[in-house]
Amino acid sequence: MHTDISARKHAEESLRQAYERLRESQAQMVQSEKMAGLGRMAAGIAHEVTTPLATIMSAVEVLQDRLARGEFTDNTTRPSVSDLLDMIAAAVERGQVIIRDLLGFSRKDAEEVVMVDLSAVLKNALRVLCNDKRTAARQIILTAEPINVEGAWPQDGWGVQAALEQWPFPKAVVQGRPSQLEQVFLNLLLNAPDATVDNGIVVVTCRACDNGFEIAVGDRGDGILPENLPYVFEPFFTTKPRGKGTGLGLFVSYQIVSSVGGHIRAESRPGCGTVFRVWLPAATGGNR
Repeated sequence: MHTDISARKHAEESLRQAYERLRESQAQMVQSEKMAGLGRMAAGIAHEVTTPLATIMSAVEVLQDRLARGEFTDNTTRPSVSDLLDMIAAAVERGQVIIRDLLGFSRKDAEEVVMVDLSAVLKNALRVLCNDKRTAARQIILTAEPINVEGAWPQDGWGVQAALEQWPFPKAVVQGRPSQLEQVFLNLLLNAPDATVDNGIVVVTCRACDNGFEIAVGDRGDGILPENLPYVFEPFFTTKPRGKGTGLGLFVSYQIVSSVGGHIRAESRPGCGTVFRVWLPAATGGNR
């Protein structure tokens, strides 16, 4: 006599899925608490570092002015002084970018939460990219279909300008801070071309999903190594070459999205590419 164990298997599978959801929720909670603690330090650190950087840059400008007036006449010394000043100025400017990002994060709650059309915010972010050289050398594909990092992606798409003219996404109303959400999508849209070579494919989707809306930005680049994936939203963590990224963009994006009840996650497979998914809950009466 055969015993029907399908009900037991179904129960075991349901239990396994519930356990996975619990583990994911716990991980997100730990991440949120960690980020909150770091966020409280951000403004203090930024203000403490601003003053010495300003002093250094002021001294560099004085020396550069003296150099331009010909006060350093030694032909051997002059080029080396000029090069050193350029290096110092570049380092200070990089520090100022980091401070700007930290201050932007520390002030993330200053903007009022309002009804926002997520599709329009994404369009504004794409419009900013029209003159970006990295984006100009990529195919930007807009689709309402879901994308999977290991699945088949569309091969034909529009450049940014054509995509703006043939906007395929419907209105998607959420509650959020417009300029900060635009910052999130601009960051993702700038990161994706960095991960691909010329003529590489970047896919952008916007669709209704789980009582909210999901915007996904995917690239067919080299992908992120499994050991690095858990850290992509940590502050100052970056896989970009030295000097190419501050490691704060995704950290700030995580905080902005979380602050309005949404979530952001990364999916990646080496050799397949990467997809970043931003989900935000629909506002009451959201898709009208």
